[in-house]
Amino acid sequence: MIESWCFASGILLPRKIRELGHRFILATDDPDFYNRYSPDGGLHPVVALADRVLRCDTRDEASFLSLCEGLFRDEAISGVISSCDDYLPLVAAVAEKFRLPSSPAEVLASMTDKHLMRQALRRKGLPGPSFFLALSEEEAEAAAGATGLPAIVKPLDMSGSTLVRKVHSVDQMRRAIGAVLSHPANPRGRKRASGALVESYLSGEEFSVECCARRGEIFLSGITDKRLGGEGGFVERGHMFPADLPAESARAIGAHAAEALSAMGYVEGTAHVEIRMTSSGPRIIEMNPRIGGNYISELVERVTGLSPLTQMVEVALGEEPREAVEAERPKSAAVAFLLPSSEGILAGFRGEAEAKASPGVVRCSLSAPGTEVLRPDDNDCYLGHVLAEDREGLGAGRMAEEALSRLTALIRPRSCGCGGASERSSCSPSP
Repeated sequence: MIESWCFASGILLPRKIRELGHRFILATDDPDFYNRYSPDGGLHPVVALADRVLRCDTRDEASFLSLCEGLFRDEAISGVISSCDDYLPLVAAVAEKFRLPSSPAEVLASMTDKHLMRQALRRKGLPGPSFFLALSEEEAEAAAGATGLPAIVKPLDMSGSTLVRKVHSVDQMRRAIGAVLSHPANPRGRKRASGALVESYLSGEEFSVECCARRGEIFLSGITDKRLGGEGGFVERGHMFPADLPAESARAIGAHAAEALSAMGYVEGTAHVEIRMTSSGPRIIEMNPRIGGNYISELVERVTGLSPLTQMVEVALGEEPREAVEAERPKSAAVAFLLPSSEGILAGFRGEAEAKASPGVVRCSLSAPGTEVLRPDDNDCYLGHVLAEDREGLGAGRMAEEALSRLTALIRPRSCGCGGASERSSCSPSP
């Protein structure tokens, strides 16, 4: 395993590898990075469950491939994997060199660079938004002319809704481009791709398609809905699986995702394809050559018995992905995330017992007192989540949100030395 996410899939994947009877080596440049985000204060699961932690430079492809020469001689390695977007091109390069299952490295590089992805889909004739690569703030007017307004400004290679902004004027676009360009490195210290991607705004509900590719055949696990909020309107407030959609719309969304993956040349691996259902039909927002984050894989498994995490491991090992398990299961499952309304230091919560006792709730996980509370700008702001199931129908999303509404975060200002807390509702009700 080459690096990992810290939360959600970063916690679930190492457990799933062990559950399936496999072992893994973690290659990382800083194991302590994960332990800072351990869910229980001890070793992070990706460190604790590894057979071996190999501390090495995962930022330099040439040196890492050289290191792998000895590693593959000494160890019986059958697959290479990562849950983190930043390292997927490196995963593909290793797989290519040592003849392990993967899509081609150039395909992974295109799918993890949003501008390259847009160019590839355009060449294949798939409909999508107008787009413009801005290399400076001075290009804001040209970008607005190319895409129209409103528009979306986003980084080329970051995730979790980081620095994604909807802009309505050239001045707003200039500031948004400047914000993207002012971050030359991502949170892990890796150099980012140059430029900001500007796209025409696509109006409509947003969904994700959970997929798996094996020898070029695309298998669809289903469609998840996405509920957005936060200050910029793009923080993921929650998800429900399966999405409550008319059958015709579901077929169109699934077919569009499969067509886009095939157009990109994605032949091996799991995928999480984000789509907006516009008045002109489904349109790709982003394509991720990995499982969905934010516990989406758990929602899928609870409803279908089919785990995208399991598929991810199986395909990485060259095995055929298994099918859904026939069993009595909930009709829907959903997760709702606790967003703060202000910055500060978390002092605790009111309503935790009521949230946990709410109908359908199977888990309520909250951040520890003392946690720094960030602005609701991206998915790193979460203070916790509620997971709910509905065994009768498609009500899990409503159940999770109702449970979340019973929670109030007690937040004190960073400058406050008295240890007191001010009460602020941390549930963002906006769509």
